[in-house]
Formats: sequence, C-alpha cells, structure tokens
Amino acid sequence: MNTAQFSQRVGVLFLFGAFLVTLSQPAASSLAQRLDDESARLFDYERSIGFDLKEESAKEQEGVTIRDLNYAASTQQRGRVKAYLVQP
Repeated sequence: MNTAQFSQRVGVLFLFGAFLVTLSQPAASSLAQRLDDESARLFDYERSIGFDLKEESAKEQEGVTIRDLNYAASTQQRGRVKAYLVQP
C-alpha cells in the first residue's frame, strides 16, 4: 500500500468516525435527560405532609457532632424513618 492509498483510507476512517460521533450526540443527550428526570423523581415528596423531624440524641465524638434523628415517612404505613446527621 502506498502513501496516497494510506492517506485516503485514514481520511475515510476519520470521516466515518466523525459521522458516528455526530449521530450519537442526540441519543446520548436524550438518554442523559431521561436519567436526570428519573433521578429527580427520587427526590419528589408530598409537600403537604409534615416532615415532623425529631432529634433523639446528640453527642460529640472525635471533633464531630452525631445526631440521632427520625422523621415522618411519606406514608403512615412506613412509620418513621431513622437517620444520623454527622456535623463536622
């Protein structure tokens, strides 16, 4: 294979690669948007229901404050949600 043929093949491969990248952009962008929408739904909550945050205890340990909390779940069937808040 001579230099001219090699250059021509490299040029064709480059154009083909650029074409594939161009085609994949809208699909990747719509996929990213769908994933963002799905992730955002994870943080949806019923704003009319009270949060009812309660602190059970708090203690200092190794330079941080550890708070033992609980709050009302989104439905009464789930009861209360336990959580820890660690503050530096």
